[in-house]
Amino acid sequence: MSRAVEEWLAEHTFECPVGRVSPAQCERNRGKPSLREYNWLGDRKELYRKYPDWGGPKDGFKPAECEVCRDWEVRIREFHEKKGKIHERGEEMARKKNEAGASKAKPFSERKNMNVQVNFKGWEEVWEALNRAAYEECRLLSHQVIYAVKSYLESRGYLAKKAVPGGACGEEAPAGEAGK
Repeated sequence: MSRAVEEWLAEHTFECPVGRVSPAQCERNRGKPSLREYNWLGDRKELYRKYPDWGGPKDGFKPAECEVCRDWEVRIREFHEKKGKIHERGEEMARKKNEAGASKAKPFSERKNMNVQVNFKGWEEVWEALNRAAYEECRLLSHQVIYAVKSYLESRGYLAKKAVPGGACGEEAPAGEAGK
């Protein structure tokens, strides 16, 4: 195996009894019934209720190693801690390169493109509330999420409150109402 492939695997997967898997694959494996459970449980409706993301036998079954695994949480936590250290090292290297003048790369925290994906699976009521609020306040959903997070952080004192010009749908906000 080439060094690049080995490095990629080391950064994106962790070792477990099944082999090298990503945290997402580990979650998918745990979200499937075992073959024994499939054969034992006569009521297929109950099986599909218990495993709502499972598409049936065509999606495969939980590996036998996953049935007895009790330390998957530890493995995933260690993976994320290790990945965080890799990113910290990347920031440190970028900072050193900037200091040496060898590169114009910015640390992660100073980059303009700061995208975050949020999975609302299991939090459907939050998803619906955000959609409803975005519609009522004439905002894009992504802007509503930022607004909700910003409002929460301001209420906790993590961010200073700033006046925002304009109200809902671009109307001029009444005095004292900007940013609400």
